Amino acid sequence: RSLDFSFLFFFCLLPCGPERSRSLTIVQPWRRHQLFAVAFKSREDHRKQIELEEARKAGLAPAELDEDGKEINPHIPQYMSSAPWYLNSEKPSLKHQRNWKSDPNYTKSWYDRGAKIFQAEKYRKGACQNCGAMTHTAKACMDRPRKIGAKYTNKNIAPDEKIESFELDYDGKRDRWNGYDPSTYHRVVDLYEAKEDARKKYLKEQQIKKLEEKNNNQEGDDAATSDGDEEDDDELRVDEAKVDESRQMDFAKVEKRVRTTGGGSTGTVRNLRIREDTAKYLLNLVINSAHYDPKTRSMREDPLPDADPNDKFYLGDNQYRNSGQALEFKQMNIHSWEAFDKGQDMHMQAAPSQAELLYKNFKVAKDKLKTQTKDTIMEKYGNASTEDEIPMELLLGQSERQVEYDVAGRIIKGQEVILPKSKYEEDVLANNHTSVWGSWWKDHQWGYRCCQQTIRNSYCTGSAGIEAAEASLDLMKANIARKEACEESPKKVEEKRMAAWGSDVPEDLELNEEALANALKKEDERKREEKDERKRKYNVKYTNDVMITLIALNHILELNSLKEMSFNKVPNVPGSPALSALLKVSVIGGLGLYAITNSLYNVEGGHRAVMFNRLTGIKEKVYPEGTHFMLPWFERPIIYDVRARPYLVESTTGSHDLQMVKIGLRVLTRPMGDRLPQIYRTLGENYSERVLPSIIHETLKAVVAQYNASQLITQREAVSREIRKILTERASNFDIALDDVSITTLTFGKEFTAAIEAKQVAAQEAERAKFIVEKAEQDKRSAVIRAEGEAKSAQLIGQAIANNQAFITLRKIEAAREIAQTIAQSANKVYLSSNDLLLNLQGMNLEPSPKK
Repeated sequence: RSLDFSFLFFFCLLPCGPERSRSLTIVQPWRRHQLFAVAFKSREDHRKQIELEEARKAGLAPAELDEDGKEINPHIPQYMSSAPWYLNSEKPSLKHQRNWKSDPNYTKSWYDRGAKIFQAEKYRKGACQNCGAMTHTAKACMDRPRKIGAKYTNKNIAPDEKIESFELDYDGKRDRWNGYDPSTYHRVVDLYEAKEDARKKYLKEQQIKKLEEKNNNQEGDDAATSDGDEEDDDELRVDEAKVDESRQMDFAKVEKRVRTTGGGSTGTVRNLRIREDTAKYLLNLVINSAHYDPKTRSMREDPLPDADPNDKFYLGDNQYRNSGQALEFKQMNIHSWEAFDKGQDMHMQAAPSQAELLYKNFKVAKDKLKTQTKDTIMEKYGNASTEDEIPMELLLGQSERQVEYDVAGRIIKGQEVILPKSKYEEDVLANNHTSVWGSWWKDHQWGYRCCQQTIRNSYCTGSAGIEAAEASLDLMKANIARKEACEESPKKVEEKRMAAWGSDVPEDLELNEEALANALKKEDERKREEKDERKRKYNVKYTNDVMITLIALNHILELNSLKEMSFNKVPNVPGSPALSALLKVSVIGGLGLYAITNSLYNVEGGHRAVMFNRLTGIKEKVYPEGTHFMLPWFERPIIYDVRARPYLVESTTGSHDLQMVKIGLRVLTRPMGDRLPQIYRTLGENYSERVLPSIIHETLKAVVAQYNASQLITQREAVSREIRKILTERASNFDIALDDVSITTLTFGKEFTAAIEAKQVAAQEAERAKFIVEKAEQDKRSAVIRAEGEAKSAQLIGQAIANNQAFITLRKIEAAREIAQTIAQSANKVYLSSNDLLLNLQGMNLEPSPKK
């Protein structure tokens, strides 16, 4: 009844007869659903599956994706790509082929040489007796043998070494380069560079030596033929075959000697096909730099983006893709795509000539439309950037100001010197002041003269403030004088010294030997009685009060521990007659209260605590705010403040263009609450002073060195963001959280500020000189045009007078009219004789001349 019908159906499909015994297989229950699905796969589905696999292999269909979204190579055989039935994989995957036990660092691990882990503060049992480290013994200690070991001095405990053990695999054990430090190869490079410098120096010395010999031989001989010059040139060349191996020339040039027998060339040919330029994939060895594809031999990005473009040989393949005909071809493709998306029948690969023609027509139409739009705007609003000719009214304008220039165009006379204006507002009195800032100078500080204050934008206190400041100064001087007067005299100091250490004994003092012997004998007897506990009396007269109290408390605790004893049977405490019952209860209650008080501790708000046990060390539990219990003497709480605290750091570093920058950083820091036990083990309580200064200074110097001085001002937010990112990562390694990192101050050096001011002053001086030259040119043109006008006017007047004498008569009439008009408008009228005016108005013939 419980037989599975799927199993029966599969059983019916099996062959009958003699083949049945050979093909009959017992099917496990957990595989019946898979066999059922495979058995009912139709022929059409199987054919489609095969066609899909063939299409994937041919590249006509997209590859199959695994559960992670990665493509599966269709050429992988099915027996490798199919997962076993016991994995119950619902989606295709290749995870079953991976080596899950493989470790990528299994063959790359090596010993961290010279690394230290923990440094104890006092000597530990079992540690090295010489240096105090726990990882080796005194026989294996590599430190200098100390005169007194750390076991006895308990000082200068050496840190423990980092001891590692690796289980290398087959490749790791046979890797001869495992643990090799590539930085040590610099010594080999330096050696070869030294050899190269020595070789060049030797060759240079040989050439100079031969040149000196040549000059000495040719003294007094001025005539030299061309053949002689060639021979001299050959002599100056150094034969590399004669140079020893250490000084041998590298990649020497081929020297041709056409005058040898048979002609041809001699010398080395080692420089053939040698490329001196560096391969582009070796320009930058940083892993995260520009990507190099070895298959296509392409590197699209610039490997050295921060270097000077004028000094770079290679700028990346994109530099050539975005220039020349490559850029035009790219724009043509983009135009064809956009035109096709907008409904135009256009394809770059199918009809390239048509696409190129349409792109050219599009460019012409676009340029024409831009020009038309520009002309329309110019007609409507005009163009203020064009230089129009200066009107003649301005060129011929007259003024009463006279200016004289020298040959260089400088003003000699006629213009007052313009005083430079201050950057502060002039004649502006603020905050009740009657004088401006900078009118007072005292103790190398500027201030206000009205109140003599050196604080800018402070409120004026007037003469009362001056009097108060003087009174405060007088009081301070009086206090200093009083302090000096109240100092103890040398006599009083000597008296105190005598009282503490005794008086000086004269050299001629004579001691009583009998009295001294008796005193020494009594002292020895007293010390002997103290050492013998059996002879000490019950009431000791010479015991101090502290010892009496300890003996009393010890008796009380011993008597309380006995059940049969009562308080009435307690004997007298040594040193006192008898303790009353009230005194006994008070002592016991005080001890209990003392024990309870020392067993509780409080954790204030914003704080966390970790517990140090003398037996087990630091506990991993972090105690929150509130009151907690502890065992006195065995446990000790260490309380941390987990609130954010500001930390200010100022660092002076250099920018990318070698400018000194003083930058101030404000960091809000706090410890990670759940990592307080680890912080106490590694850093202690003053964790911020041990970690933050070093990482902040290092980060500031590293980040600021990547920017120029101008970029530090314009890209301040980017600089702050990069500093925050690096600091947060570095601090998290020490279990320290940074809530905020901000730049508070950013100042440059005096030389940089002075250079900027000098540059601005030079620019203003250049503009002023340019203005003076242009003004002189305009004055020159005005004077020339004025002179030409006056000459032309004089010429016309002369021609008019020569042609017609009536012109003089007309000028006389105009002068008389002006005089008459002036007299008529004047209040004081005066009659003048016409004979005295020298105008000869009476004798003028005003009648018109007859026409000829």
